[in-house]
Amino acid sequence: MQITAEQLNAVQEFIDKYESSNECRYRPNVDWRAKLAELWFKGQDANYIEDGHLLRQLRNNFGPAWLATFELGDRPMTRRKTVAERGW
Repeated sequence: MQITAEQLNAVQEFIDKYESSNECRYRPNVDWRAKLAELWFKGQDANYIEDGHLLRQLRNNFGPAWLATFELGDRPMTRRKTVAERGW
């Protein structure tokens, strides 16, 4: 399964919004990944940005562990296998 361009745009929008927020300034140890994981856990991700439903799709399709290995790039990416999935 691949991440769509729309989902990538939603992640970029999330990053931009979070990094320009006061919360980011007051919680410098919490990067955008930690914030998104927190919102996923609380079920509040869909309301954080206009296309928040796309963030929820990412969680549902790839799972929270995907977030730790995700690299934002210029093109759609496939989900990377975790260490457990590789059998290491």
